[in-house]
Amino acid sequence: RYLQLTERHHLDHVLGLIREGDFKFAIRQIEWTLNIFSNHPRALMLIETVATLTKVPELPMPYYKVALDDHPQYALTHAQYGRYLGEIGRASEGLTHLKRAAALDAELPAPHVWLAEAYVKTGRPELAVKEVQMAKKLGYQGEWPAEVNALDILSKRK
Repeated sequence: RYLQLTERHHLDHVLGLIREGDFKFAIRQIEWTLNIFSNHPRALMLIETVATLTKVPELPMPYYKVALDDHPQYALTHAQYGRYLGEIGRASEGLTHLKRAAALDAELPAPHVWLAEAYVKTGRPELAVKEVQMAKKLGYQGEWPAEVNALDILSKRK
């Protein structure tokens, strides 16, 4: 119940605040949530969004540190952090967290999707193809970035 109240009163209107450019209040609302639920997936994604829009890529780092210190066993938190690190140019560090996420939860497709993207970015297409195959095996049916999709097409020809 407390989670629902927190989401309703603090997170549900954050996208509107971001659209309006009220980043300070958006950050306060996200912080409120992360101070109580340190690994809240939507709050972590929202703080990443603010970081991207305000061009402050280090903004989410302390929140991820707390989330991973508090809950090192959660694959999704590692996966989100790994994806974000890749997006801000820290691909090798991101790969470490994405691999950890895949090891923590063998049934979760997200780490494999994001590993495929990271491997494309780091110039390792053979590993990206394997991750695409694994994500699909685990049921992933979403869209792929063009670079990853091109690798998937190539892998079907082999």
